[in-house]
Amino acid sequence: MNVLIVGQGLAGTLLAFELISKGISVSITDRQESLTSTKVAAGIILPVTGRRMVKTHLADQIIPYAFSHYRKLESLTGAAFFHEMPILEIFSSSKNRNDWYARSAENDLAGFAGAIKSKSDIGESIRSEFGGIELLQSGYLDTNMFLAKMNVWLQQNCRVITDSFSMSDLKADNDIMKWKETYFDKVVFCDGYHAASNNLFSYLPFIPAKGEIIDFTAPDLPETHIINNGHFILPLGKGKFKAGATYSWTDLNTITTESALLELETALQKTISCPYEVIAQKAAVRPTVKDRRPLLGFHPVMKNIGIFNGLGTKGVMQGPYYASQMSNLIVNEKAVDDEVSVKRFESLFQ
Repeated sequence: MNVLIVGQGLAGTLLAFELISKGISVSITDRQESLTSTKVAAGIILPVTGRRMVKTHLADQIIPYAFSHYRKLESLTGAAFFHEMPILEIFSSSKNRNDWYARSAENDLAGFAGAIKSKSDIGESIRSEFGGIELLQSGYLDTNMFLAKMNVWLQQNCRVITDSFSMSDLKADNDIMKWKETYFDKVVFCDGYHAASNNLFSYLPFIPAKGEIIDFTAPDLPETHIINNGHFILPLGKGKFKAGATYSWTDLNTITTESALLELETALQKTISCPYEVIAQKAAVRPTVKDRRPLLGFHPVMKNIGIFNGLGTKGVMQGPYYASQMSNLIVNEKAVDDEVSVKRFESLFQ
């Protein structure tokens, strides 16, 4: 089998690895943009959503799978791009603190909810009048290092093409597809929010969201935890941090805005009390879907054209698990979970 993957972001990279590991011949094409959702993302694995105190869907399966998978890829590439780190969820009120006390004792949070922290435990650099709680089985993926190191591995194990993909270059020839004089049994689109403008998949309910982050320095801010207070603060080492993120469903581009900078700095000042300096601001567009679930599967009519997309803000956490499912669908025709299958939206196809 010969498979063409369009897009070498997080989804395309993970799927390419899975297919190559199964002995499939893979070609991967990518336009190599400098600002993509994967490259800008903080890559945080967050097991419990703090605002509603809800455990991530399938957390007991997808989080251990992700940890193991990234460790495997680190060993494969000789790089260290995955970092386990607890999250410090800041309590917003005494009620929020009491709710967390009750919630953390429930069985479904075993292994995810850690120690309750008082204001004195947390320290003066972080504003935490009501304290906070540690969330475990969390961490982050250095997405830029991950893509760079995996690109080297892919160059050695498959055909990697730096090129902009145009649908006009893709031709159907009986039961196979032809792209730039090469024949493929399957073509899979992993091209992020660009898939929303692909005529084959325009029926899918994409709602791309622009997100902006800032990089800043703060020598007095502790680097032991990822801080979550509605917005995140991610330690990068040596006094450098990343903070974010904003959400906007208009002006879907990579141009940074003053309004996003104001939002992020306001959130930062609400969370920390020590001096800081913003050193960079970045923007990208996330490939989110209306029901917040990924998209896995093949076109209702063009059965050899597939999509693996819509990983959204939880992409680093759920990407490995669903890349495995997508590869099994391609190679073994094993059905993916109903809740992530594109078949759930076939009624929208015309």
